[in-house]
Amino acid sequence: MIENEDRLSNEQKIENLMNWLTVEHPKKMKISSNVKISTDAYGGIGLYYEQNEKLSIMNEIIHVPSYFFINKLTCLKHFEKKIAEKDDIWYKYFSNHPETAIQDIKDNWNSFDTIILYIYVEWFCSTFKSFHLPFFQTFPSSKFFEDNIPVLQVLNLEDKAVDTAAIIEKLPVEFKVEFEKLYKNIKSTEAHLIPILINNFDLQKDIQQVKKRIRYIYMCINSRCLYYKISTAQTRNEDNLTLVPLVDFINHSNKQYEVNARAETTINNIQLENQDYKIFYEENDNKEILFKYGHHSDDLLLNDYGFVLNEENENNHIDVTEIVLKKINEYELDYLKEINVYKENDRFCINSDKVTLYPNTQIAIYMISLNHELSNLKNLKTFAKPKQLKLNQFMKSRRTNSEHYQNEIKQILQEYDLDLQAKYQSLKSIDNVPSSLINLIEKRIIK
Repeated sequence: MIENEDRLSNEQKIENLMNWLTVEHPKKMKISSNVKISTDAYGGIGLYYEQNEKLSIMNEIIHVPSYFFINKLTCLKHFEKKIAEKDDIWYKYFSNHPETAIQDIKDNWNSFDTIILYIYVEWFCSTFKSFHLPFFQTFPSSKFFEDNIPVLQVLNLEDKAVDTAAIIEKLPVEFKVEFEKLYKNIKSTEAHLIPILINNFDLQKDIQQVKKRIRYIYMCINSRCLYYKISTAQTRNEDNLTLVPLVDFINHSNKQYEVNARAETTINNIQLENQDYKIFYEENDNKEILFKYGHHSDDLLLNDYGFVLNEENENNHIDVTEIVLKKINEYELDYLKEINVYKENDRFCINSDKVTLYPNTQIAIYMISLNHELSNLKNLKTFAKPKQLKLNQFMKSRRTNSEHYQNEIKQILQEYDLDLQAKYQSLKSIDNVPSSLINLIEKRIIK
């Protein structure tokens, strides 16, 4: 557990948050009296709408002023304010290079690193009570993330000098793709921020503690941020993310018929930072206020949020990229690139029903099947015209009676299943493998 968290009960944290949002400041949040905060089905916190009469139209139930947000722009404004006020710890850091420090963050830092620096120093280092402290205190506990996020569990093993290469290598490919993105991003953030924090802010100078705090804040942002257009000349499109207090309690549903909330911001290209965040609600049979975060597979949900859906997830898929690429020669791959079917780092996937193929996967597998159908052309050092014609015809219709095509799909799925079984057995034999990963593969195998 990280100090500065969980000193208060959940009830006290929520009471402090609501007092901060609706009482303490002139730019108050507006919230419907029908909105209630309660425990959700997973043991976390959710928002619920309770009323007697039926709604006929979408109803604005929450309106949060941008005054309360945390994003790259608001962090920069806080930095500038701290410098102007000659705040003890911030002023000392920025005063060493006042002309360039803020500009460097504007131009070169991503949103994650900027926000982490702000939260870390404000929460763990500053001698003054942070403006956002009531918000920080509602973040999930560090224990929740350490118990449920596989990336953190692997990183913690590495801190103990455990070789995790075998674990990472044996991950199911669908999960591995998501895992490696998060793993690399966290490692990059650590490399950037640890020297800055150790040398300028953190008096304890305990690298392991600094790492734990960085990872913790990273996951708070990663699991709670919302897409919010903040792009200006000083920001990049990928930096369009924001933490919005209270709204971050709204949970995810994969089922569109359960989703009953939508977000809206007032577009103002001159003062993007002054856009407020509004939530509109349309009553349905489900009283909990729910978003759909996106078309998220269980692999992504476990990796980024620490949970999988209790029910079947229609967004799950089978990643057969490695198998497909082994069956394609360089001339075939060049042709797929030429016709814009494949770009570097693209994935070839099949729906978890093992029936529906992604469009690029259909084309690639049909191309492979042509090596059987037109076996006399298999070894040519080019992609032959007869193959081109057949492939182009297939791309137009997506229909074929080719037995070779169907057999190729079956063979690829068989190879995938055998590989998954082997990875499962290997992971089970390795010590310290997070149980969540074992359970994820078991669920896939049993199905």
